[in-house]
Amino acid sequence: MYSLIMSAFCLEAYLNFADEQIVSYWSYWERLSVQDKHGLVCGHLQLEMDCRKRPYQFIKRLWGFRDFMPHARTETVEEERKQPAGVPINRELP
Repeated sequence: MYSLIMSAFCLEAYLNFADEQIVSYWSYWERLSVQDKHGLVCGHLQLEMDCRKRPYQFIKRLWGFRDFMPHARTETVEEERKQPAGVPINRELP
């Protein structure tokens, strides 16, 4: 989990650095999404970015995970079992 979050931060920091070097008026562009920042870098370098293929497909999933973590919620799991009479309870946690 930590590795994925740090990878997301590292990617954004790299894109911020790269974009600042190639895009004028960076303060205007700084609020773009990671995908848009990545698109700017790829466009400048004339690289085709296909988000359906590796490694580009991973960026969307990585950023989704990064956004999910600070907003994660607990989940209540309910379980119902029928226990025959006379049989000791053998319960495992969900």
